[in-house]
Amino acid sequence: MPLNLFIKLFIFFTILCLSNSQYQYFQVQPHDISALIGSNITIPCVITSPHGDVQWTKDGLALGYDRQLAAFPSWSIIGDENRGEFNFFIESLKFEDEGIYACEVSPYNNAPALKQVANIKTLVRPEHVKIINNQSLSNETTIIRMRFDEKTHRINCRVDGARPAAHIKWINETGHEFSAISRTFIKDNLFSTMSTLTLIPSLLLHKKRFMCDVRHETLINHTNILRSVFEIEITSPPDIPIIHGYSSTFRLINDSSLTLSCQSYGGHPLGKLSWYRLDNESFHLIDNSSIIFHEENIIENNITM
Repeated sequence: MPLNLFIKLFIFFTILCLSNSQYQYFQVQPHDISALIGSNITIPCVITSPHGDVQWTKDGLALGYDRQLAAFPSWSIIGDENRGEFNFFIESLKFEDEGIYACEVSPYNNAPALKQVANIKTLVRPEHVKIINNQSLSNETTIIRMRFDEKTHRINCRVDGARPAAHIKWINETGHEFSAISRTFIKDNLFSTMSTLTLIPSLLLHKKRFMCDVRHETLINHTNILRSVFEIEITSPPDIPIIHGYSSTFRLINDSSLTLSCQSYGGHPLGKLSWYRLDNESFHLIDNSSIIFHEENIIENNITM
């Protein structure tokens, strides 16, 4: 090889190596992280050939070049600096640790400045959900009662203690989802969600089951299900009771007996019948025992006097 050609190639490769040695880039970039309060997290930042100075910022505040951040005992820069590792470690994540973090590298000669940000969010898993309407329990099942003659009936479901705010879905036993109105409140960094389901009472809803199902990014599998199941009971008034066993012209003879039967039809659920006697403008209870005929949907109370 001619000498002058060898010299030219030597100079070319020398310049190329010098140029490459001054090049810097992210090998592993910081990225967004959402984590539970109290957990430890590491925001990655690995730089190939870092020539410039490396530091982190939080919400625009420069944290300095030391790997131990004396002003923030729960924060530190970890990893092997010789390998370009400037990972940001947060111990026992707190609400105030939320924010925008940036790994920044200053320019050096021909190597441009680098900057990559990560958004850190805190999570709190909701623990309780409840139906807050007037309700009762039947064999551990929540019962929501509504009158069939109501124009609409509203059912409220509330979940507390979440971050970010939880979402509520209303689903019936067939899997159909119902639209609802939701409101969110915040107190002490935690969110509460109130959702209101509006139904039109109908006997078709009687004994049907619904659930208030909580959706949150911390509830990610079947072992973390948070919901409240309830059953609807449609109530309706019975017909006006009818008394059998006498007529308007009936006269009771001394020492004779008379049996009267009071019957009422319908009603959800079936009611109770009681006999009262009017004495001196005051009513006194005589009998409140009733017989229920479920197949005929009739309730009856008989009295003999």
